[in-house]
Amino acid sequence: MEIAPGMEYLASKSVVHRRLATRNVLINSMHEVKITGFGPLTMNNEKNEDDFVKWVAPECMIYSRDATEKSDIWSYGVTLWEIFSLVQTPFAKIPSSELPARIRKGLRLEMPDICDDSGMTSWRDAGRTKLSDARDLRKSA
Repeated sequence: MEIAPGMEYLASKSVVHRRLATRNVLINSMHEVKITGFGPLTMNNEKNEDDFVKWVAPECMIYSRDATEKSDIWSYGVTLWEIFSLVQTPFAKIPSSELPARIRKGLRLEMPDICDDSGMTSWRDAGRTKLSDARDLRKSA
């Protein structure tokens, strides 16, 4: 999965993406993965501002300034879920306004049926809620 090395590169340059999702991952004609959509965060950057929260790490749902490279690991996990679910919307049936509280209470995405054991390990590692428990992206790949 070339997303993890790309995110690791951004982290090595002290760049926090803040909104990693499949819509910000491109594949060129050489089958190389390119990560887009990073930079200053404004809610106007998102097509649907309400859905933006579905990819955001729990610690950033209220204050995006709390974002770190560890926050991007959560978004990486949601992005993996998107890929393994054949690009379904995460938490689709939950209103975005309710999502932060429900995640703080332990709500997590269900692993798609088509995901194998290696994908499950990467996905679970990315979905740790405590920053101190999160593995770095090199280990999640």
